[in-house]
Amino acid sequence: MRLSMRLREALEKLVVSGADEEHDDAEMLSLLENVDFENLARIFRFVENPIYEYWAGGFGMYFGSRLTDYNAIRIYEDLRQEDFDEENSFRRSLELWLLSDMSLLVTSCYRADCDPLFSEYRCAKSVDWKEAGMDLDFVELADFLEYLSEYADENNLPYYEE
Repeated sequence: MRLSMRLREALEKLVVSGADEEHDDAEMLSLLENVDFENLARIFRFVENPIYEYWAGGFGMYFGSRLTDYNAIRIYEDLRQEDFDEENSFRRSLELWLLSDMSLLVTSCYRADCDPLFSEYRCAKSVDWKEAGMDLDFVELADFLEYLSEYADENNLPYYEE
């Protein structure tokens, strides 16, 4: 099955999981109407990366072990706490990743930025965003996916054979 079709299936399943008494499946699926899944597949192949437990940089890059064998793209961040001053920032968030096998992974991330240095520490929380306690804004998610699909088209990213 083509990557664009697999992406559509995975993302439709995700948005339908947000249906409740106020929003039915059809309403949730309508959020994805403006997403070009062919272009989304292009951007996915272009930016997918490993998810590292630890990542630090500034004057060089240092990576810890991988959290999963699959590459992934972060599709949502639920910011839980952010503190900053003129030179430093610290943030704690839950991140939703779409893995290359089209499964999901929620990680908790702690990030410190002390210009020009940064470090991130991640741990896997769950494969279910509800179970992880994530506050997932589906409109924001759909807007981000639409932005990614437009970005691929506007920047002439390459097509990959499937």
